[in-house]
Amino acid sequence: MTGWIGYTLAKSTRNLYGYTVPSDFDRRHSLNAVVGVPIAAGWRAAATFQFASGFPLTPMQDEVSFARVIYVDGTRDQFYRTFRDQNGNLITGFAPFQRRLASINSERTTGYSRVDVRGTYTTGKHWEFYGEVLNLFNHRNYLETISEPTETGERREIGRSNIASTFERMVSFGMRVSF
Repeated sequence: MTGWIGYTLAKSTRNLYGYTVPSDFDRRHSLNAVVGVPIAAGWRAAATFQFASGFPLTPMQDEVSFARVIYVDGTRDQFYRTFRDQNGNLITGFAPFQRRLASINSERTTGYSRVDVRGTYTTGKHWEFYGEVLNLFNHRNYLETISEPTETGERREIGRSNIASTFERMVSFGMRVSF
């Protein structure tokens, strides 16, 4: 049996507009483990495990909405104004392009994890055939949690979304020839 384990602890920050924030690619913790096992003559099995902290992201927050009034005659108000509901509260909504400086990279995506397995058959010195399954457990990575404030002031999760394309389970096979 062969294998190895590797762990990395890193911190990366940047200064933006007077704030020190984690850089976009800051990944605090990263753990990798690999194990290989000979099964029989010419047969080997291997597995790889990867786990890492999530990347920083700027969360969406409820922001006050501004709009211009369009009058009956078709003219528009020259100023953007806020609107209130029947109770006098300002109307708010998620504004993806209106992010506060103080919240830049203040949250993180979910951690990254993946397990890959591989089986290999060698016929001797020259031919090797292998098959593998990448992301064996079909784990979804890089999820952003979207939440909204409740009446008590706490935040309630209303959804999750991938901020990067998903890496679904993938089966791969191949052949290697050496001379």
